Amino acid sequence: MKIFKLIISFVIFIGSIVCPYSLNAESYDGYSTVYVIRPYIWNAFNGKYNVVVNGVQVGKLKNKQYVKCIVPSGDTEVGVTFNNKDEIRFNTESGKEYFIVIDASVEVTGGGMKMNFGFGSKNNLMSSNQTTKTTISVSKYMEASGREILSKCKLLNEVEVDQYPEGDVEYDVKDVTKEILEQVKAEVKNQDKTVEELDEIVRSSDVDINVPVTGISAENTFVLIIANEKYEFVDDVQFALNDGDAMREYCIKTLGVPERQVWFYKNASAGIIAGGVAKIAQAMDIFDDAKAIVYYCGHGIPDEKTGEAYIVPTDGQGTNITTCYSLNKLYKTLSDSKASSVTYFMDACFTGANREGSMLVAARGVAREAKKEIVEGNAVVFSAASGDETAMPYVEKQHGLFTYFLLKKMQETRGEVSYGELADYIKSNVKREAFLTNEKPQNPVVATSEDNKDTWESIKLR
Repeated sequence: MKIFKLIISFVIFIGSIVCPYSLNAESYDGYSTVYVIRPYIWNAFNGKYNVVVNGVQVGKLKNKQYVKCIVPSGDTEVGVTFNNKDEIRFNTESGKEYFIVIDASVEVTGGGMKMNFGFGSKNNLMSSNQTTKTTISVSKYMEASGREILSKCKLLNEVEVDQYPEGDVEYDVKDVTKEILEQVKAEVKNQDKTVEELDEIVRSSDVDINVPVTGISAENTFVLIIANEKYEFVDDVQFALNDGDAMREYCIKTLGVPERQVWFYKNASAGIIAGGVAKIAQAMDIFDDAKAIVYYCGHGIPDEKTGEAYIVPTDGQGTNITTCYSLNKLYKTLSDSKASSVTYFMDACFTGANREGSMLVAARGVAREAKKEIVEGNAVVFSAASGDETAMPYVEKQHGLFTYFLLKKMQETRGEVSYGELADYIKSNVKREAFLTNEKPQNPVVATSEDNKDTWESIKLR
């Protein structure tokens, strides 16, 4: 998912058109890691160096110490103060690590001599009539050398710095009015690519920015995300990839699931879906006390003979149920595993209708209510719609209606919410917005296994 940051400072040219707004736009996604390191610097003087990152004091370093800072990707500033102040300003990219090393020169005078000691010096020889002056400097090191220096130092502090440095005024592009963006679009109407990029900016939702970063670690949780938007034989699903991208980001940043334990399959075929289900079931059997979260957005369809619900893969055919993946098989595969708990979020209806309300198979004409599947084990299923209703889009927010309010509650609570509270919030908001926006009923439902029918409401999302 891309967010665009604007630095509003001067007039730029787009093609041959002059626009009175600076569109010096940098794309970034997520956060970066910055290590500020004080290696061994002349042990005769062991004062502390004050470190400030993006205007936030993050620590006072002694010899052979470092601070680890998680910063929003983009413009970053590191400043260090002792006798003097030195700072460095640079740009960070999402997911990358940067190594800022504090160097110092120590000037010794007196006693008829003058010496200078720099980085790594271990000379302790001073007489009583000698004086020192320490001048510090900061530099950005290449990864290999920076990591080597880091390995010889101890961690003092780990800090999340959730702001940019002062200076040029930086705006998240969502804070720029749509009117201004529309004016810019008009100026560049002959440059299709730029117009498309600006269209994408205008469409961005409030849940796609300011994703809470909690810093927790859910080491025993595994997530399977399947987002099917582009179909070969039936209509596409609006915003499904947006939904999957955002869900992945919230699982990692807000719920604290390690990134390598979040498996995201875009536009998944039947084989990929089966492989993803098998993979998360295997994880449940390998890891002790493992928890599973399964999120699906895309088409669903019922078997016309049995009423059994099926997930429609991107290569699935609405007229041939054997090309689809049984929802009951999904539930049973995970209930047969050793999972301590399984939570499903299903932004799909299984009536054979798409998000716009029309039928996947033209011959049907009428949505059919799928048979309620049996949920076993310690499982809770949040479904986007009930009965013969359609799981609809929230066009203004560029998400599925159900997914938008799921993400919104995670954003507002930083994931610290019970299932009962989450269910009440999703149900009430989806019901109202479906009526106001789509003029159709949509009532999300929660299904639970027999094992936790009396306790599911108190379960915490994280």
